[in-house]
Amino acid sequence: ASPVIWKSVLVDISEDTTVSEALKVLGYDVVAIYQANDSEGTSLTFQGSRDGVTFAAIKDGAGNSLTITKGASTAEMLLLLTKEIKGMHSIKIVCGSAQLTADTTFWVGLRAVSDTDPV
Repeated sequence: ASPVIWKSVLVDISEDTTVSEALKVLGYDVVAIYQANDSEGTSLTFQGSRDGVTFAAIKDGAGNSLTITKGASTAEMLLLLTKEIKGMHSIKIVCGSAQLTADTTFWVGLRAVSDTDPV
């Protein structure tokens, strides 16, 4: 298996938002998320894009949002295991509640996808 590389994405409190900036993940599967102890809220969901411009909620085959339960204000490494995000151009992390006291940065673990063309 390919090694995991890490990229960071900022959730900006200046707008009291819950949605991160876009992170380009083209050519990678998202396999883990690291949050620092300044991350508020207890859940994460995700938006995905096929082109890096238009985003929609990432859902499973039953129509349920891909949701990760997490601790509030606790540093955690969140392994996605059965919830890996695959085939996206870009993603956004959506916090269950707005950051109220500080900006926070999530680190996203990525694993390179094989170059094999299925066609």
